[in-house]
Amino acid sequence: MYVSSESAIDGTEEALYRSLLDHSVYEKDVRPCLHHAQPTNVTFGFLLNQIVEMDERNQALTTRSWLNINWMDPRLSWNETLWSDIKAIYIPHNRIWKPDIILINK
Repeated sequence: MYVSSESAIDGTEEALYRSLLDHSVYEKDVRPCLHHAQPTNVTFGFLLNQIVEMDERNQALTTRSWLNINWMDPRLSWNETLWSDIKAIYIPHNRIWKPDIILINK
């Protein structure tokens, strides 16, 4: 992710971060949507990198893989021209809404 050094020096990135995550504007426990009747579309991608071990007797498969989860949170968007052309910022995962995911092995 690229952020110009000028915006980092003048505090613009920090101001944007605070503006987006202000508790009066953003609550991580609330589903991201502009209206409660709108769905939040969550897409999943799975990439199997390696089969590490296959134990037929115990019916166990050990793998290395990636799970990619995508969704849009309209509350975390901004007008770039008002924020020194900042296009992206880093927000720690524990500060944003995440979908509840349950992996069921059948």
